[in-house]
Amino acid sequence: MNKAASDGTNKGGRPVGLEPRNRSIHCRFTEKEHQLIEHMERVFSLSKANLIRTRVLENAEPLILDGLEFAKELRAIGTELGRAGNNINQLAKHANTLEKSGLLNESVVTRFNVLIESYNVVQTELIKTLRKVTRDSAKKYKI
Repeated sequence: MNKAASDGTNKGGRPVGLEPRNRSIHCRFTEKEHQLIEHMERVFSLSKANLIRTRVLENAEPLILDGLEFAKELRAIGTELGRAGNNINQLAKHANTLEKSGLLNESVVTRFNVLIESYNVVQTELIKTLRKVTRDSAKKYKI
């Protein structure tokens, strides 16, 4: 008996204790789909079988997009962005009032500028993401 077998380790092949894979499913792909699978195989350093197995079984939860629910969520996001914008305008108006009175603290202005820059970054990323989702959905569903 070799050393690997005697100490319970495996030198390759199927991991010890796992059920053998003796069932298969045959599937045909277009040339473009096959090229995409080969590209993913190289990028993820997985065999085609492991790539497909991982993509199908580890992501087994079906992805069903409820268009109405998605639209409601987008509307809620838009509402929150509107509220945030309104709050920013109120803060700016208050800051202008304090500035005219000579009561505006410089540290408040600095902190506000940091927060507004952060808000703008998040808003820009959200807009990019929503545009991408919209484009991808339009392509997928041929809208």
